[in-house]
Amino acid sequence: MNTQCLDTRDIAIVAPDQAPATSVMKPFKSVIARMLNAVATYLERRKQYRTDRDAFDSMLDLSDDILDDIGITRDDIVWASTLPKSVNASKALEDARRHGRL
Repeated sequence: MNTQCLDTRDIAIVAPDQAPATSVMKPFKSVIARMLNAVATYLERRKQYRTDRDAFDSMLDLSDDILDDIGITRDDIVWASTLPKSVNASKALEDARRHGRL
């Protein structure tokens, strides 16, 4: 039976916050960092969608003459405002008009 004796002189006691990152933990830290980055990006994108949609919906307050000058109708804005919040309403309206769907 071969037993090895642990030499306690080779063990260093280090506080947890000063412990060196082990090669086992590095991939986990990388995955967690990517996940947090993805969540932050998603939340930023959702905030921008909401801001864009609020700005688009404010077009309903414009007069019909101004909307006509822009080249859209109130019905176009109402249609685009019913799209899911994740859809860029301005782009969807532009695409629909370009393809003759409105």
